[in-house]
Amino acid sequence: MLVSATVALSVAATAQGPVPEQQPQIVTVGRGEIQVVPDRATLLLAVETRHPTASQASQDNARLQRAVFDTLRTVGLTADQLSTSDFSVMPEHRWNQQKQQQELTGFVVRNMVRVQVRQVEQLGRILDAALAKGSNIVSSLELYVSNTDAARREALTRAVEQAKLDAEVMAKAAGGTVSGLLELATERYEPPRAFPARSAMIGKVADAASETLIGSGSQFLSVRVTARWRFAADRH
Repeated sequence: MLVSATVALSVAATAQGPVPEQQPQIVTVGRGEIQVVPDRATLLLAVETRHPTASQASQDNARLQRAVFDTLRTVGLTADQLSTSDFSVMPEHRWNQQKQQQELTGFVVRNMVRVQVRQVEQLGRILDAALAKGSNIVSSLELYVSNTDAARREALTRAVEQAKLDAEVMAKAAGGTVSGLLELATERYEPPRAFPARSAMIGKVADAASETLIGSGSQFLSVRVTARWRFAADRH
């Protein structure tokens, strides 16, 4: 039985005839890049208070933080845009040189709030309002683009156009033409990450009555595609 199976496979392979030559192909990679401007931001605002007693430091902090929340609502922020990020009560010590030991001098209370800004042009007004009411720490200001769908599609168009143009140039140089698309794929898309605002993007105009200026800058959205094309040689 084993010998018969081997013979049958051999005959079948012979009946199929010679394997046809593989169609020549061209593989290209295209990249599309679009410049986008951030329209959203997140930042951390904190109120930090000190007092000899933890209770008083906490009361002072609560009073100031309440004033900060109230003024942020007056500039247009809603409750869902404000969330507590961190709250801490820490003892503060000082080294007593004469006694050669640490001495408790008081307590530090810090209440940090994460602010989601949906209109980046409001940033300066938000910062000024919070600082005026008691916030004394500003950190982690990040800018990002809320919706990149349209920009991504435009970048994909540019990437495919580049891949096609490269294929046509390569085919011509090789003495032929591109006769059709065989496969087209794109890599997994990662939207631009939020980036921290640099100090150069934040400034205060000379007039003290004017608000802090925040420059949103720009980011680059990039996509890449890989394409396989059928190559047809010129026959002269």
